[in-house]
Formats: sequence, structure tokens, C-alpha cells
Amino acid sequence: MSQEDISKTFESQILARRRHVQQENGVWTFSMSLDEFRRAHDAGTKLGCIDEGVVCGPDVAGSYILVGHDIAVDMLRDRVLAGEITGITSHSGCGAAKIYCDREGIETESPDDEGFAFSKELARRLSKETERTVTHTHIAEGDMSRPREYHDATMVYLSAETFDPHLIDAAEGFVINPHYHHDREYTKAEMSVAADIAFGDYGFGPERLTDQNPFIIAPIGSPKSPVEELQTLAGEVFVDDTRPIVVAQGITIDT
Repeated sequence: MSQEDISKTFESQILARRRHVQQENGVWTFSMSLDEFRRAHDAGTKLGCIDEGVVCGPDVAGSYILVGHDIAVDMLRDRVLAGEITGITSHSGCGAAKIYCDREGIETESPDDEGFAFSKELARRLSKETERTVTHTHIAEGDMSRPREYHDATMVYLSAETFDPHLIDAAEGFVINPHYHHDREYTKAEMSVAADIAFGDYGFGPERLTDQNPFIIAPIGSPKSPVEELQTLAGEVFVDDTRPIVVAQGITIDT
């Protein structure tokens, strides 16, 4: 894909983002209607990755590959029993799987194979422990919503509830669900990874993400996890970051 095509995609994503992100007097604000949130919240029951190209339910980087099966099972067991989770997904081009392979010293030309195997085993273990059917689905690159060659996210949706921006035609963004994490440090790590991807070789990069069009963190709170807590958490991640990253004033949604 040419640089011209990437620039056109960037422009279209910035236009899409302006439907929910506004700037006035130097203050960036994220907002949406209750109806929009309810539609985006109805994202399904298959666990997926934070990758903006993955269209599914709750989101955790690599479907928990970075924390291992034991923590994943502990986090998901009750959700499977409650019917909140019925499946686990893996996907092509998974950055978390690549990070996992690098961290563990696994030499492979296809980190996706590790992501596939991890997610399939997680589904098997959850099925065994809960005596419920938990499926595994692999999302091929042709079934993802982003271009194959790069990430087209200009923001992070830091949402206390399950949220899929594709259901309301919102701008592409990494989706991070803190209530599916075992601690706040992991949530912060996912935000850091998302920003690194966006500013890296496989994102729009610093030549497009600028002070005029920064990378946005959009907090979406709930009564149990107010937006102020999410804004504070994001602020801790990027307080010393010199890249054009803005934690927007978000919203608290009471469903």
C-alpha cells in the first residue's frame, strides 16, 4: 500500500473520529449518546484482542497470551458460568503473540501459530473447568476490519464495559477493557503497547499523529468504574511521554 493511500486512510479516520472527539480551547473531549453506547456495548460473547481490526466482544491483548492460562482461567471462569463469555478468538497478525514469542525466546516465523495454540488451549481448559462449551475461532486477515499491512487506529477506547466501535461506525481504535484485567499495571501495559504500535512502523507514525491530530485515549466509565478513575490511570501511563498523546475528557455511562 502506498504512502498516499495510507494518508487517505488517516484522513478518513480523523474525520470519523470527529463524530465523537472534539477539541475546544485546547481541551479534547470524547462523548457519545446513550443509544450509541448501548449498541456498541452489545458486542457479543467471544473474547478477542485489543487490535482495532478484531470485531468481537470483550478485549484483552492476545486473548491473555501475555499473562498465561492460569490467570486467564481465573479471570474468565465466572464469566463463562454467567454466559458472558462463550468463545475465545485468535487472529492473524497478532502483535501480542509476537511480543510473547520475543519475551519467551521462541524462534518462529509465525508468531500467530503461538497465538492460535494459546487461545485454543484456553478454550479447552475453560470448557473443562466450567463444563460449558467454550469455542475457539481464528480470525483470518481477510476477516479483519483494518488493512493487512498496518494498523489504522488513531485512538484507544478505554472502556469499563464491553465496547465495539464498529457497531456504531466510530473511528478505528484499540479497545481496552480494564475490568477483564487482573491488575491495573496490566491495563497500563496495554495502553503503552497500543501507543507504541500507533507510533511505530506498522501504525500511522509520528509524521501523521501530531499535535494537531494527536493519538487520543478516550475513557468510557461506568457507575462501578467512574471515568475519573480511568482518566487518572491513563494519565499515569503517559505523564512523561513526549509524543502527541492526549487523554481526553471522557464520559460515564449508566446502562
